[in-house]
Amino acid sequence: MAGNVWERVADFYGEDYYAHSPDENPSGLETGEYVILRGGSWTRPAGYLRTAVRYRYLKGNRSSGQGFRCAETG
Repeated sequence: MAGNVWERVADFYGEDYYAHSPDENPSGLETGEYVILRGGSWTRPAGYLRTAVRYRYLKGNRSSGQGFRCAETG
């Protein structure tokens, strides 16, 4: 999950979101100027290659180091 490409997740970035979010399974913001990327990519130094790394990125920008994960729920 870490190191190939940044994983773009469904929620948007909010600087103080986690200060006011639910304790369990926070759903994130539904809109915003920035999307959230997680996990680092081959384009970054080794210290970024962790699933806990969270990075804000302008929602209209694209890069070869960015992707997404498909998952089935239910």
